[in-house]
Formats: sequence, structure tokens, C-alpha cells
Amino acid sequence: MEALALLRRVVSQTRDDTVMQNWGLIWIIQGVINFAGFVATNVLYWRKVPFWVFPALWFCLVAVELAITFLLKTRTAGARSFVESQIYSIWLIFFAGANLTGLINQLMGLELFLMGPMLAVLAASSMAVMATIMGKKFFAPAVAAAVAAVLMAVFREWQFVILGTAWGSFQVGVGALFHRERLRRLSPESDGARLV
Repeated sequence: MEALALLRRVVSQTRDDTVMQNWGLIWIIQGVINFAGFVATNVLYWRKVPFWVFPALWFCLVAVELAITFLLKTRTAGARSFVESQIYSIWLIFFAGANLTGLINQLMGLELFLMGPMLAVLAASSMAVMATIMGKKFFAPAVAAAVAAVLMAVFREWQFVILGTAWGSFQVGVGALFHRERLRRLSPESDGARLV
């Protein structure tokens, strides 16, 4: 019976362990970068810079984040897991959806950032999908992004500061939880089963 209980414990933790061990620190760093990027977006929006500046800014930020991800991921053991593949897929779909929303916004001749709250809706949807795959801790960030979408529609001049605050808070917060759990599991005092 003890062997079966241990097996259940290890299998039930597998989906979170991969994320905790490999993504906690990455999400903390990305959360800070994303917060700064959204605040910069809002400042550039206030200054009424040309449209092309925004995709250029975010292309650079995403390139930096991918570089950091690959740099930090090379330090961890093991092949990419199912959950990691899902993370890449979810956020690449989000990025493509955000860019398509921006393009449609431009083609319809709408005001530059009328699409802003939709980015928060896309983020809320992405977080909800992550919650179904990786556990309920992602439902709170999904709700925070949905609330941010409503606040962005009401306070349009501050919309990206609002989104950046929500995004940075949940990405850094969840990343810190995962990173702390990783450190706890890898500590010599840990008596639980570990996946490396």
C-alpha cells in the first residue's frame, strides 16, 4: 500500500514539478520584463508615437524573454515535458492572437489601442487554459486579467499600466511560488519524492 501511495503522490505532482523546477525563475524575470514593457507601451501611447514602434518594442522584448528562457532552460536536466510544450503553445497562440487583433484593429481604421482590453481578455483565456492543464493556481491570474480588461476599458489612458501591473503581479507571484517549491524540493532536508 505504501508503494501505491508513493506512486500516486509522484504521478499527481508530475505536472507541477516540471513547471516548478524549470519555470519559476523564468516567470519571475519575464514578469518584470513584461511589466516594464507594458508601462513603456503606455508611455509611448501617451506620446503618440507611430504605430510601428509598438510591434518593434514587443518583438525586442519577446526576443529577450526567449533568449533568457533558453539560457535558463539549458541549466535544467531532462527533455521538454508535455506541460512545457503546452506552455510554449499557449503563449505562442496568445502572441499570434494579440498580433492578429492589432492588425485587424489597424485594418478597420480603429483608434490605435482600442484593442487594449482584448489583450487582457486573451491573457485571461490563456491563463484559464493553463489552469485546466497545470492546476487551479492559474485561475486567480485568469480572474485578475479579466478584471484588468474591464478596468482598461474604463480607464483607457492608463490601460497598459493596469495590464502591466496585473500581468507582472501574477507572473512574478506564480513564478515565486514555483521557484520556492523548487528550492524546497531540491533541499537536502526534503523528505518527499523529487523529480529532477
